[in-house]
Amino acid sequence: MNDPEQFFELYKMAAHDRDKNLMSGLYHPDAELFDMWDAYHLHGLTSITSMINNWFDSLGNEQLEVDFSSIELRRSDETAFAYAFVHFRAIDAAGTVLRQMKNRMTVCFVKNGNLWSVLHQHTSIPISSQDIKGIFG
Repeated sequence: MNDPEQFFELYKMAAHDRDKNLMSGLYHPDAELFDMWDAYHLHGLTSITSMINNWFDSLGNEQLEVDFSSIELRRSDETAFAYAFVHFRAIDAAGTVLRQMKNRMTVCFVKNGNLWSVLHQHTSIPISSQDIKGIFG
């Protein structure tokens, strides 16, 4: 990425097109991800790429839509961080939303030469104090 602000559109595009290379290319070789699913802690590009491959391959004929909102980004010359809400939707061929959820995402970027990449990403959802279940929004 030439600028950390590009992350959100590139992520959205990679998800929509199921472009595994574009999605993997957003991450630093030593990236650390705190995810919400089975492999909730991923370290390094190999494990991140494996997760991306499994995610995209699991969708079958469904279309994936990703939207970001309330994006806030702060940066210096060599590092940046951003946080946002992210809305994931799986949609069938007729346009029906099959599943959806809203997450919170925090992303930390580092600059290497002229390019930026994600060094750390953390996704989460709130947990209900009533039944200790995730609130997927």
